[in-house]
Amino acid sequence: MRRSEAWLAREVAVCRHLVAAGAPALSPSRDIDPGPHTRDGLVLSFWEFVGTAGALFDAHAAGQALRRCHTSLEDYIGELATWGVLDEVEAILRASSTADELGSDADVLWRIHERVRRDVAGLGLPLQPVHGDAHLFNVFSSPRGPLWADWEDAFRGPIEWDLACLVASSRVFGTDAERVAAALAGYGAEIDESVLELLVEARVVQAAAWSVIVSREHPQRRDRLEARLRWLRARTS
Repeated sequence: MRRSEAWLAREVAVCRHLVAAGAPALSPSRDIDPGPHTRDGLVLSFWEFVGTAGALFDAHAAGQALRRCHTSLEDYIGELATWGVLDEVEAILRASSTADELGSDADVLWRIHERVRRDVAGLGLPLQPVHGDAHLFNVFSSPRGPLWADWEDAFRGPIEWDLACLVASSRVFGTDAERVAAALAGYGAEIDESVLELLVEARVVQAAAWSVIVSREHPQRRDRLEARLRWLRARTS
């Protein structure tokens, strides 16, 4: 999956828009053509070097930065799929290799995925361009403050999806709870906890589906897949 240049081209286009609007996002290179470029089967892009602030970034400021990015994307007119990440989940789950590896857990993922898509559609949430993979490991600690990076998953969806990305890992793995809470506080929006919980489920299904692919090449990551599956099983029991 993701063998074409389209993913990185979308990321470059989104970040150009963000940087032009003064939003706190990593900038595509201004010194050379940022691409994407393909060489010997490898697709890559070039980005601004920002250095480091020398300390862990402030999570509250990262939440504020994400909200500024969302505001700056409201008028983005570039092509983005609607609910693209969930369409991708369906493609992964349909693959026979995924079903073979997951066994009965494949059915668990399908049932949760279908329920969540149905329930989310029924909410009629406003859609706009969002990051798509907005966890705190996708934030650069720069001298200018936190910068959001890795926008290749950008799609049109509700801002609550990005907030679910912020909190999902802490709920599954029990890590970084204080920093996640600080980021949500920094974002500063009124959050409907039931909507957030629904989208956290969708996010964990997405992460589990991708964990199947990742663990094929990195077996040491299998434990993260198992943790996500345990969490999802508990939701269906």
